[in-house]
Amino acid sequence: MHLSHLALKSLTPSTVRQVLNQCKELSDLKRPTLLVRKKDSKRVFTDGTWNRHLKHLKTCFNVICSEGNIPYNPVAVVKFKTKVTPPRKTLTEEEKEIVKKDIAKKHPDFFRFMMILHYSVCRISELLPLKVKDVNQKEWTFSMINYKKKKPEYETRFITELAEPYWRETLKHATDPDHYIFSYHFLPGSGVLPRNYKKMDHPQPTMMDPHQVSTKWRKYVKQVYS
Repeated sequence: MHLSHLALKSLTPSTVRQVLNQCKELSDLKRPTLLVRKKDSKRVFTDGTWNRHLKHLKTCFNVICSEGNIPYNPVAVVKFKTKVTPPRKTLTEEEKEIVKKDIAKKHPDFFRFMMILHYSVCRISELLPLKVKDVNQKEWTFSMINYKKKKPEYETRFITELAEPYWRETLKHATDPDHYIFSYHFLPGSGVLPRNYKKMDHPQPTMMDPHQVSTKWRKYVKQVYS
């Protein structure tokens, strides 16, 4: 599609739908390797993918409209598609214990992070920014930014007795209060290099990306026990 000649105020819901359909065609061309994995040799443009693109467009045009660049939001009337998620297969209590014991034996550092995440009732994105100095090892509390509220703010959370051994074992490896608690191999360190560090002139260590945790979970758990 060639839309460079159109002014923002000239965009219509019909144009938005054309853009979304174009995203489908581009996604098929951009990742042709996925075509082989489908039985019908065609990549499926799911309702979830449509909704994800539409969500980004709505956010973008909300900002443009709020700044007075266009009189109305042409994306507002385009509806999200209903996404039906099939139920996931869950493990029995016995299977969970088998998985836990196996992970604890093969990947103890990841297992400790997994248990800390479970008992802290935090999001992965809330645990990864934590530094050694954020943990009070006398009272066993930690300070974190709560993003679940409308306005993110610092709050103090208690470390439960069940979680304390995992925190204690992890913090044994800490050498600097300014180090991240979960760095390489989920142990305290100065941070990890970004995924695109090879494209950077002077890459600097930073906090672990939540995507890296998902990758480990898929590698250590899903691919092994699915």
